[in-house]
Amino acid sequence: MKDVVSGCCDRHSGDLLPYDDVRARLLSLVRPTGASLSVPLADALGVTLGADIHAAMSMPPRDNSAVDGYALGPAGPSERYDIQARIAAGESAKDQPLCTGQAARIFTGAPIPKGTFGVAMQEDAMRVGDQVKFHTTTAKGQNIRRAGEDFAAGDLLIRAGSVLDPRHIAILAATGQSKIPALTPLRLAIFSSGKELCDPDTPLGAAAIHDSNRWMLRALLSGPTIQVLDYGILPDNCDAIAAALKKAAQEADLILSTGGVSVGEEDHVFAALGQAGGAPEQIRMAVKPGKPVVFGQLGQALFVGLPGNPVAALVSFTLLVRPCLDALSGRVPTSLRPATGIAAFDWMRKPGRVEYFPAKITGLTADGQPVLQRLGQGGSALLQPLISADGLARLDRDVDKVTAGDRLDWFGFGAGFAL
Repeated sequence: MKDVVSGCCDRHSGDLLPYDDVRARLLSLVRPTGASLSVPLADALGVTLGADIHAAMSMPPRDNSAVDGYALGPAGPSERYDIQARIAAGESAKDQPLCTGQAARIFTGAPIPKGTFGVAMQEDAMRVGDQVKFHTTTAKGQNIRRAGEDFAAGDLLIRAGSVLDPRHIAILAATGQSKIPALTPLRLAIFSSGKELCDPDTPLGAAAIHDSNRWMLRALLSGPTIQVLDYGILPDNCDAIAAALKKAAQEADLILSTGGVSVGEEDHVFAALGQAGGAPEQIRMAVKPGKPVVFGQLGQALFVGLPGNPVAALVSFTLLVRPCLDALSGRVPTSLRPATGIAAFDWMRKPGRVEYFPAKITGLTADGQPVLQRLGQGGSALLQPLISADGLARLDRDVDKVTAGDRLDWFGFGAGFAL
């Protein structure tokens, strides 16, 4: 793979590597953690399922009524039915089967008595005393929910690796699951590198800027499936970064950094990973922003070093780190699925890299597609365009010109890029 540079090889060599190749190479290094624990159902929202869940029972567990109405005995010439029983949800059905000309008053969810032909809706009924007749004819099996209609005992309900949301909680509760096998939270160590950086609560020096990337990554990684270990800001010093990497490799499943991954004299992440005992690989990815990336294995931990500019860090995180988190949790890594947007701008650009850029929805076409305005001038260090945007648009690497009305790949925040 000519774009992957490792060890002491020339870090400047090689053509730009397509994203799909970079993603495949990085994922080949991932080893799922596999550690699991038992979590109460009340605490299971957002956790990663550690084992397949199969139905311990059928649902519904028994035939029941889909409506309020009357369970009718076997089909016959009856115009009026004698009401033999009243059955509400939670009550047992009568032991004596219904006969022709007999009915039972029944309510939604109540068990169907033996001998029932179908259930007539109460809106179609005319009751007089203990008898009832109907405006319409009831078909065989009408308004009956059959046992196992939703799922049968033994059916696979939820696959291991699924992140549990309210839908999963509902089906787990319905099948009597009170303890859930969940993967232990992933341990992610994060740090920023750069002597110009300081935290938001620190006054700026003459040449300093506040670190925003680490705080963005902490927010992106928040949730019950991840434990973030914040290593703060590291100086542009190979020894200091190598020492932090050695420590993080003992504590984390994945180490994530921003800054210092290019080939300048102050970019030390590549060398530090090798000094710490890892196998560093430097990638020049055919993506803008986000071309330089460093990754490799360090002990049992995976390391991914992202670019330092905020938009580049966001794009690289979504393209590379998100799939790693899936794979570490035993899930099949998902790929981005773009929607379609319509350009409201003209733009000439240099082809050669897939490009992501902030865009804002300015309206909708007649068929409901978003009309997109490009924001900023393509600078990956600019935060204001990112704040004003509704998502990121994407151009393929061979596109050199955009004309108003052209179709664009579009990722709304929260629907593709997780913000």
